[in-house]
Amino acid sequence: MERAGLAVFEAVKEFTPTGTKVLVFCGKGNNGGDGFVTARLARDHGYLACCLVAARQEDLSENAAEQMGIMQGQGLDPIYIDDDRWARKLECIGSFAVIVDALLGTGARDEVSPSLKECIQVINRSGVPVISIDVPSGIACDSGEELGESVWACQTVAMGQPKRCFFQGIGLEHSGYWSVATIGYPQQLLDEPTEARIIDRSWVGQLLPERLRSSYKGENGSLLIVAGSKLMPGAASLVAHAAVKAGIGLVTVASIRSVCDAVASNVPEALLVELPEQDGAIAPSAAAVLLEKQSGFTGSVFGPGMTHDAPVLDFLKALWPLWTKCAVLDADALNAISKGVKLPQTDCVLTPHAGEMSRLLKSSIAEIESDRFKTVQTAVAKYHQCA
Repeated sequence: MERAGLAVFEAVKEFTPTGTKVLVFCGKGNNGGDGFVTARLARDHGYLACCLVAARQEDLSENAAEQMGIMQGQGLDPIYIDDDRWARKLECIGSFAVIVDALLGTGARDEVSPSLKECIQVINRSGVPVISIDVPSGIACDSGEELGESVWACQTVAMGQPKRCFFQGIGLEHSGYWSVATIGYPQQLLDEPTEARIIDRSWVGQLLPERLRSSYKGENGSLLIVAGSKLMPGAASLVAHAAVKAGIGLVTVASIRSVCDAVASNVPEALLVELPEQDGAIAPSAAAVLLEKQSGFTGSVFGPGMTHDAPVLDFLKALWPLWTKCAVLDADALNAISKGVKLPQTDCVLTPHAGEMSRLLKSSIAEIESDRFKTVQTAVAKYHQCA
């Protein structure tokens, strides 16, 4: 709790300078104990700290009560929910520079009580920036769903590891900007495999090959982008620009003439392969053109702006059974798969948004969003590819 409270206090210092008013809302459990530490540290460092406890003193957990006693021993008396001053303090919280939310932690499962619901509503109406400890109060830690009412935080300081609620449900929004505090969990525990991995800069950096100063563009990958149509010519340009920025040496866009013209204007670095056209989209006969050239590429992207009209579906049906280069499948490539086109027999990455995933799995968007982690596992099991 000392380390957790210190981590949250460091976040408080980034929000507001010494001497300003800080309000800490504490619950009766261990999350409240973290809040007591934060309030004590704020007071010790010159902040005008106030601590409101949404419980009676006798209801505090053992650890929370211990931290409350330390805080009180250093001159900061909390105001409990049964105190005569409670209602008046709730009316005045708009005068504080920052609020620390330590009401509920990761163990919350049931709908919030009426008293906590009132606190959460007052916090959200105050207009004061909020820092939540571990999870925003009223958010289910695993699902990200709201337990009746929840705090809308500007920042959430998670202890030890990110929480699943940061990535799905209402927690995706209510967590605000989140960070992770190292508070002394054993490294062996943190290194244990889990169902999910955070893709961060350091992890990605370990996978990227070193780009030698003496190398030339042909030694740094050759990507084929199959994208665009008459009605959506800009999609190919967006992908090509991203590929160039990512450091790919040779970027080639294969599409119909109007798309190639747009790419030539927007991404002059890109090479172009003009494909036959049918009804404003790539024609089925384009498959032979690309199969003849595929040995010159190290990877591929299919889908953005292609449409999933009949000519495009026939094109992919002719191309993908013989395609051997690793592929990113996005947008209309995913729509084609949902319409029965078989994936290439090579390593693929599927990048669906919720609507595309719902079509791939024949589920409603609500079902997809209710548990994104389970959704990804289901998609991987169905398609045997990375999603």
